[in-house]
Amino acid sequence: NLKNYHDAFHTSPEINCFMLHSIKNKQHILTPTNLNQYLKNFINIVNQFPYENQKNYNRNSLEDLIQQIASKSKL
Repeated sequence: NLKNYHDAFHTSPEINCFMLHSIKNKQHILTPTNLNQYLKNFINIVNQFPYENQKNYNRNSLEDLIQQIASKSKL
């Protein structure tokens, strides 16, 4: 949610508190066993994000880029 970002490097105080709470309570930890589900959820969210197509703007989908990186690094 972009309303939570204050600039390119800092999030809102509420998000900072959420992150600290999650770290303290060992919640929302990314592990090898939940990585694939996390990536699937992330890809779905990004693919649903509305954006404007621009002329001559050729880009790979995020899913394609992740698959290219995974095939190179044997993720």
